[in-house]
Amino acid sequence: MSDKKPNLTRRKALLGLGGIGAGAAFGGAGTMAWLNDKEISRNNTVTAGKLDLKVDR
Repeated sequence: MSDKKPNLTRRKALLGLGGIGAGAAFGGAGTMAWLNDKEISRNNTVTAGKLDLKVDR
C-alpha cells in the first residue's frame, strides 16, 4: 500500500457533490417531462395487408 494522501480538498468535494446534484436534478426534470407528455391521435384505422417477404441465401 502507498502512504500517499489523496489530494482531495473541501472545494473539490463540494464541486463534485454539486455536479452530481445538478445531474440528478436535470435527469429528474427530463424524466418527468418525458413521462408526462401526452399525445392524442384521432381517426386512426388499422388495415391488414399482404406482405411478401423473400429471403435469399
